[in-house]
Amino acid sequence: ADAVLTASQKALACAPGIAPVALSQRAIERINRLQPSCTYLSLQAALLNGKRGQPPYTLTESVMLQVAARLHELSGGGLLAEQQQIAADAAAFRRQIEALPLRLLSQHPSNGVTALCTREGISAHGVFQTLMEEYDLCVCPNGGALKERVFRVGHMGALHGADYQRLLAALHDMNRRNLL
Repeated sequence: ADAVLTASQKALACAPGIAPVALSQRAIERINRLQPSCTYLSLQAALLNGKRGQPPYTLTESVMLQVAARLHELSGGGLLAEQQQIAADAAAFRRQIEALPLRLLSQHPSNGVTALCTREGISAHGVFQTLMEEYDLCVCPNGGALKERVFRVGHMGALHGADYQRLLAALHDMNRRNLL
């Protein structure tokens, strides 16, 4: 890949506000040949300022500190260890929800997220709201045509076994209350 970009709020699970970009030499050469079309998204300006060790504009210091701390956590075992942990967490979570009246949206889900379908008559958005309001837990609501049928559980970022156990306990409690 000649250009790879992400955002601090993605798999790093930090606050939004920083979008790191990695460029190949070929991409850098092409960027330097082009005329910038805007001021705030000028990769030329970013590359020039990068030579002096600075971004072109002031970054949010708190987000930078969060990203630095998260990268430090990852450096303990490396990317492969992190990927293996995410895969193990996803598989364990999926095994533990088999007793609940939820089904996987996909037969081959990504390790990064588990999309769950609610049964007929149960609002997935309602599940999301109940988890937030009554259990102080946050899952990912879906939008669009699947808003009432699907919610998602993430497996990347600063999540641990205890987080999943709290969520599973809440889901089992909601099931006992016929809310799931």
